[in-house]
Amino acid sequence: MHRNSKFITATVALTAMTIFTLPSSSAADVITLTVQTDSYIQPAFKIVADEFEKQNPGVKVELQVLDAQTQTTTNLQIMTSDAAPDVASAPMNLPPYAAMMKAKQFVPIDDVWKEANLKERYGAGVSSTLVAPDGKNYQVLLGAVYYGFAWINKDAFAKAKIKIPADHQIGSMANLKAMGAKLRAAGYEPMSVGGSSGYHLTWMLDSFLASGVPEKKLSNLRTNFVSDVPVTTSYTHASVGKSLTQLKQIYDAKIFQTGVLGQDQNVGMALFAAGKAAMMMGHNATPGGLKDRLRVNLNLDFLFLPPTTPGQKVLPNLSGSNTYQIPVKAKNKELAKKFLVLLMSDEMQLEYVKSGAGLSAVKLPKAAVEKAYSTLDPAVLKLIRYANKFGSSPGWAEGVPAGLNGVTDPMIQKLFLGKKNVKQIGTELDAIRNKLRSSS
Repeated sequence: MHRNSKFITATVALTAMTIFTLPSSSAADVITLTVQTDSYIQPAFKIVADEFEKQNPGVKVELQVLDAQTQTTTNLQIMTSDAAPDVASAPMNLPPYAAMMKAKQFVPIDDVWKEANLKERYGAGVSSTLVAPDGKNYQVLLGAVYYGFAWINKDAFAKAKIKIPADHQIGSMANLKAMGAKLRAAGYEPMSVGGSSGYHLTWMLDSFLASGVPEKKLSNLRTNFVSDVPVTTSYTHASVGKSLTQLKQIYDAKIFQTGVLGQDQNVGMALFAAGKAAMMMGHNATPGGLKDRLRVNLNLDFLFLPPTTPGQKVLPNLSGSNTYQIPVKAKNKELAKKFLVLLMSDEMQLEYVKSGAGLSAVKLPKAAVEKAYSTLDPAVLKLIRYANKFGSSPGWAEGVPAGLNGVTDPMIQKLFLGKKNVKQIGTELDAIRNKLRSSS
């Protein structure tokens, strides 16, 4: 299907769609389409669900909102059960995705890709990362999300008499520790994070790796779990150890909220939303998503963690892992495909941008995107403009499989508690990497 530059709405595109044969239903026989989504994307998905119901009388879309813990662990059981969702949310860098792919539990959706013209609209780079080893497509990528920075409550900083850096750079660990002390003295938990989430600490580590490990070495760490990539960098390298040490310094300086290791993402979000934490690591909650979910209206800005290499400008990490699939056990596969086509349409991608949940993964009409940005929270808009001007950093955790990124959070917790040191962690990661190489 050829796309011209003219804006094509989802309604027109779906009216012309003929590739999916849908079940018939009467007013008394409503079909429920179960769609999984993340909490921070829920507002955007509600808009898609409403539009889908409007276009498909007799269909009710039920949003199954996943928290971070469920998505990382028990969602595997949900997706393979008799109550499997019709559209699943299985990020590529989490264990459930790898397990589902290995067991061939996702339905190929090459027809969705063709109808939505995704190969062209994603571009060659993104498209190539989404194709499975068998050459088929099993998922769509909704959008890109930035992480590795802290959302801050400007009112809390004002009360603590802290001047917010105009360039968004905290700059050094000494500066962060000074901020933390002032914020605690003013009655705030300095920074909230999901310490028991299973990945929040790893995503913080990503920021330190990006600003501390030389690019060629970091690139090798992202890829050397594959047997045909030579191992030129060890996880025992001094720059990796320094990145881990810097993360421990934050814990030792009591910058994290009290009881952090026993608190998940929801607790961290609640502390920030209630005005009890002055900073919150921006992993799963963009300001738009946070405000809609917890009904708060904070005066927001953002700051980047201190660089591991002194003087280096810190950039946001870019995540493209919010992917959606159709489980083999889904009851309404054809409707699910139709939902994915609508989800990836220009119209709904613009709604996703306007919701503040993230950036579109597909190419959109420039004028329409600029208009969508005008509705974003000022802090989100500032972050996007910053990334557009200075760029972003690919995260280590985004590039390696769950066998590696899924074990680092427990290791970091033990590092905090003095039960492991950075050399032990490096040695263990090398061993895991070598095991992955032997099986690839």
